[in-house]
Amino acid sequence: MKLNRIVGISGIVVAVLIGLFLVVGAVLPKRYDVSRTRTIDAPPDAVWAHLVDLHAHEAWSPWKARDPSMVFTYGESAAGEGAVYTWTSDNSGAGTYTIVEAEAPRRMTTRIQFEGMGASDGYWRLEPAGEGTAVTWGFAGENGGIMGGYFTLMMDSAVGADFEDGLARLDAAVTADAK
Repeated sequence: MKLNRIVGISGIVVAVLIGLFLVVGAVLPKRYDVSRTRTIDAPPDAVWAHLVDLHAHEAWSPWKARDPSMVFTYGESAAGEGAVYTWTSDNSGAGTYTIVEAEAPRRMTTRIQFEGMGASDGYWRLEPAGEGTAVTWGFAGENGGIMGGYFTLMMDSAVGADFEDGLARLDAAVTADAK
């Protein structure tokens, strides 16, 4: 009798915890917007050249720096609106990166599609900042379903450091070209 009571109470506790997990997951925000900004000591046009030409990404990509096995294949157009590249890698999987919109030298929207996963929308904003340029790199989107809110909570820690690293590498590439 005592064992039945313990099993029954344990079952209720587990059911309450699962219910709580589901309710919290349902009410957590699903939309995310993760971005980082860095001021680069160069005019917007100089920074823009490194963003709008996809060939230039290999010099500053934080993912390429971490995974030299990445191989890029460029589409018919590799610069400006509609430009696209695909990548394959032993460590980072495969996917496609596309420039969706480009308004020189102010803003650019992108789409990154990881093979077998959903797409994420990226954006770049360039604003004059004294003699330099404030460059913002971000991702925005929505994670659906009950687990979506939990994934949204992890987005900043998942990509924020990569954006900081990429912006630092972009700064170095732009600065090296200015010399």
